Amino acid sequence: MMSRLLLLLLFSFSLQGFTQSSVTPKSWIGGGLDYHISKWVKLNVGYQYRTELNEDYDSYSFSDIGTSFRITKKISIKPSFRISHFSKINNDKNRASLDVGYKFGKKKSDWSFGVRARGQYQFLVNQVERDIVIRQKASVGYKLNKKISFKTSVELFEEIFRLSDVRIKLGANYKVKKRIGVKLFYAYERELLRKNIDKTHIIGLMLNVKLKRKKND
Repeated sequence: MMSRLLLLLLFSFSLQGFTQSSVTPKSWIGGGLDYHISKWVKLNVGYQYRTELNEDYDSYSFSDIGTSFRITKKISIKPSFRISHFSKINNDKNRASLDVGYKFGKKKSDWSFGVRARGQYQFLVNQVERDIVIRQKASVGYKLNKKISFKTSVELFEEIFRLSDVRIKLGANYKVKKRIGVKLFYAYERELLRKNIDKTHIIGLMLNVKLKRKKND
């Protein structure tokens, strides 16, 4: 999977001089709650507000809920559902998705590695438009100390019979308290294999809270 991502990136960027492009800056702000029901099951709830930082200022927000199941110590699956509200009329959409993740590396190492495949089905609320997207992501993390860690990832988006986008993400996590963390990241996203290419620069700030079910509940 990693070799495929690298080859696609090299090929896509090699076409840079032969294509026209537009650039859009964006900001993503939000938060999430992870509730550990047990060692093998985790409930995820999140909210985000995303906006374009240009003269149009198009924006949307979404809420999502999902449940992560650890099949083994390294393999997990996560079904989830998202409800989105857009500033433009009749653009509201919902999305159902299923993630399959695999983590590998030494348990006590400061380095972490993972891959994730996602299938998602999204549809506009007031229209008949439907989209099916397959997303594949590879990530590398590094723990600097007990409070600070870093993570980078490359994600490929594929629509039916067509590559669509790639997203490269660099982020830093800071543990404010034992169960509260803040993540700051930059992401670069661009369309692939098209004559007119849209490029997106994203700055994001996220708050995450982790809770665990008490053993005597």
